[in-house]
Amino acid sequence: MKEPAPKSSVLRYLNVMLHAAEVYFRELECPKIELYLVGLYNTTEEDEETFEVTRKIYSTTLMDGPFTLALLQEWVEKRAKLQNEKDE
Repeated sequence: MKEPAPKSSVLRYLNVMLHAAEVYFRELECPKIELYLVGLYNTTEEDEETFEVTRKIYSTTLMDGPFTLALLQEWVEKRAKLQNEKDE
């Protein structure tokens, strides 16, 4: 995969996304969590419904970060396992 140019909008987006995630999880009881971008996959709304946990308070939708992360990890591991089986 070709690395994006330093001033590309993709690189800027990824930097913002990773920093936003770091800020969101900064106050958890595990401050030594480090986030690394190891690949990209464009999810569909159907994919996201599998792991995204939200609740609505009046007209505001809030995401349950820790629960969503746990389900995302499970989704990624299942997807990787299926991909590995397909490659064999």
